[in-house]
Amino acid sequence: MRNLLWRQGALALGLCLLGGVTTACDKVDEALNQAQSSGIVKGTVKDTTGAGLEGATVKVYTFAKNLDAFYRPEEPEPANLDNPAAYSVKVDLGALLEKGQPETLTGTTGADGTYTIEGLPTLEGLIVVATKDKYSVDIQGMNADDGTVSLASALKPSGANADDLSVTLTADFVLAGGPVADVDGEEGVPDGVDPVPPPPAPPTIAPPTAPPAPPAPECVQNGDCMPGQACNEGVCGPECVMDEDCTAPWVCRDGGVCGAECLGHDECADGEICDGETQVCVPEECNDAMPCAGLAECTGAAGHGRCAATCTEGGTECDADNKICDLALGGCRYECISNADCDGNAAGPLCENNRCAPAECAADDDCLAEGKGGGFCRDLACVAECGADGAEDACGPRNMVCDSNTARCKLECVADAECAENATGPLCTENRCAPAECAADDDCLAEDKAGGFCVTGRCLVQCTADGDIPAACGGDAAAECGRGRCIPSDPNELQPPAATTWSMFTLTDAAGAVLADASAAGARVEASAALALNGAVVRILGEVADTSGDTIAYLRVQHGDSHCMPVDLAPKVDEYPLTLRNGKIYSDKGDFQEFVVTGGYQQFQLDLDMEVGNGNESNLVTIADRCAPSVPPSNLIVTVTWDKPLVDIDLHVWNSAGEETFYGSRFEGTRRRSSYGRIDTDDRNGYGPEAFTLDADVTSGVFTIRANFFSGLDANAPANVQVRVVRKVVNGWSDETFTGSVSRRGWVDLGLFGVGSSGSPIAP
Repeated sequence: MRNLLWRQGALALGLCLLGGVTTACDKVDEALNQAQSSGIVKGTVKDTTGAGLEGATVKVYTFAKNLDAFYRPEEPEPANLDNPAAYSVKVDLGALLEKGQPETLTGTTGADGTYTIEGLPTLEGLIVVATKDKYSVDIQGMNADDGTVSLASALKPSGANADDLSVTLTADFVLAGGPVADVDGEEGVPDGVDPVPPPPAPPTIAPPTAPPAPPAPECVQNGDCMPGQACNEGVCGPECVMDEDCTAPWVCRDGGVCGAECLGHDECADGEICDGETQVCVPEECNDAMPCAGLAECTGAAGHGRCAATCTEGGTECDADNKICDLALGGCRYECISNADCDGNAAGPLCENNRCAPAECAADDDCLAEGKGGGFCRDLACVAECGADGAEDACGPRNMVCDSNTARCKLECVADAECAENATGPLCTENRCAPAECAADDDCLAEDKAGGFCVTGRCLVQCTADGDIPAACGGDAAAECGRGRCIPSDPNELQPPAATTWSMFTLTDAAGAVLADASAAGARVEASAALALNGAVVRILGEVADTSGDTIAYLRVQHGDSHCMPVDLAPKVDEYPLTLRNGKIYSDKGDFQEFVVTGGYQQFQLDLDMEVGNGNESNLVTIADRCAPSVPPSNLIVTVTWDKPLVDIDLHVWNSAGEETFYGSRFEGTRRRSSYGRIDTDDRNGYGPEAFTLDADVTSGVFTIRANFFSGLDANAPANVQVRVVRKVVNGWSDETFTGSVSRRGWVDLGLFGVGSSGSPIAP
């Protein structure tokens, strides 16, 4: 449709719809509303020859939202009158011309066919109609066959001028004239109306000569052409120009030939591969983020990944790993992992080296048959328990040996006779052949042996430390067990009494903490405490039934590792006099007596007299175990006791440089000290002891020992002193006890004693 023009009749319409968007009509409407001035419509009416048609009537129909006069009766009222562009109202032109309403203004064309109509009211739309008498109206060319036109489809005037409020219809009205029916029904042209001149007659053209006969066609069917060409209207040419010329899925390839979409992966885009069967590009099968399923590998150039099997049926790719080719998984795999994988396999039910094989056995004894390697039947296969092919070294943990004939573990022996010729040794010990333990009794006392006596190459113990000593040792209740042998009782050793008159016998440390209480029965100092007592001063507390006044009691101390290997030192018992005051042991320090412990095994016993075994003895206190190594904490310990109450005997020690250690010496502000040792006690009220201890860092030297009678009540009678010297010598330790006598205000030389590598002692 041209703007305001229908070319098939003598009638033309012009429509300007002013809607929701701003147009030239909007500007006209806005200006008319503001200025209340008139609008102008201009245009041209022509005939079919293009000449201006004079005397044509031009009628303008205007409207502003109220379209009731244009509605066809059967049309509904539009839903939105504020949006004329969306109107679906159709105008019945026949009714419009018949009614002539609501015609607004009318004008007539001039000699050149132009017209101008002024004085139009404010517009929201207009319809312009051009007519002339005796010109037929053909409305068949309208928008619909029923002679109606939709307002919504009419074009808006394009010549609206906002300055002079005029609308110029740029498309001309064209009215067609010719014979028309007059009022009497006769055909003809009315008087005074010039018909449209007929078109000029065409020039006379000589008739054409007969064309020459067409040449024979190059082809009739495709087979008449060269391969890759097709017959098109009798001419051979390219088989195709575009893909649509070919039957899908073929495409038009280079040279105009229909063919497959791809012949290789490189003809496909990145991310695609060429399907080998359809020769069509399809998405790639794999890439770095999309691995292949199963055992297949991703192959191909970048952007064209495809999954391919790593082996071929019947190939040798899997043989090196003893595998088979599984095309379903796309690679090599083990034929079996367990026997269950071989169920129903023709090769056999046994999975051996990851391949199905016949069963080796059904029972253990099948593995001992000739030609079999021995072992036991496990899961249809013979499994060696031991040996070169053994699954594990199962014999050692069970103290057995491997039978190389059966590949099974067995006991090496049950009795010594089975080891008579065994290179390991003649003894059957715990079902294994072993060397003899001994050849003589003393072999059993070696450091790595359990002790006892040698019997047929074995060390047999006679007794145990916690065993039944009387039964094992011939009824000797006082015997002891040392290194598996019975040690008969020694008359020099202290023995526990059958009954005791002592109601209390306690051993404490220097601070008064109880180390052992033998009041009711024999007691032991715990080993951990005994180690701390080496070279320490302990206190002896004892009590018997009340006796008035002062009397003398005795402390017996046994030391020495009797019958202990490798050193066999006979027990030595020293007796020290004590003051018993009103039934309690007493010294100038209180109700106790101090004593210096030299370390190792020692036993203590109190006695009311010098006789042994008459019932006046106390129970025993034992420090350390029998045969425990005796390692004193100092290389020299000297202890002095005496037999006089209220007498002060002082111990003095000199080194080879003449430096003296005694109760009055002082070293670095400490009393009873020297640069090499110390005096542990200074007993001023009788019996002692006084003790000297060499410093632990002094390992050798020669020392002079003397005792001095410093004071006492009995000025005339001498005091008898008892001296114990424990020292480190070249070949071990020396433990010596001897006596001497010292008079009032007198000295007694106790001797020169060498320590470590300083030589032998000089006798007192």
